[in-house]
Amino acid sequence: MYRFKAGKKILKLHLMANKFNKKGFIGKFIADRIKKKIIYNFGCYISPKCSIADTVVFPHPTGIVIGEGVVIGKGTTIYQNVTFGAARRGQSNLYPQVGENVTVYAGAVIIGDIVIGDNAVIGANSVVNKDVKHCQTVAGIPAKEINKKVRTL
Repeated sequence: MYRFKAGKKILKLHLMANKFNKKGFIGKFIADRIKKKIIYNFGCYISPKCSIADTVVFPHPTGIVIGEGVVIGKGTTIYQNVTFGAARRGQSNLYPQVGENVTVYAGAVIIGDIVIGDNAVIGANSVVNKDVKHCQTVAGIPAKEINKKVRTL
């Protein structure tokens, strides 16, 4: 069950805007209105052109920015003030792709044509500009791997 009401509303509105955006001129107009409602009510900019799975969780959705070419996989958790953006404006192939079950903590910035692997963790206030491997934890400016050795008992 989805516990975070604001995040659930944002996700529903975005999925609706994404469907409308794929339809002609009137659909794009409606998608734009829904996008403005998300901005006004929740303080988030989520482009109707981005692809977000229906199981993404927004525990604290204030200040989230998601650009138009971003792809976010299932089970991802995105905290407040996170930015997913392009390296250059106007080129949709320069946006990040986020795998499944990724956790992105508050204030992280993920920019450029990069791939975030499944089950990765992005630390708070990190700037990620290089690929992150499967099950890797990164933090810092620029983001570097912080869990190189895993101890087994």
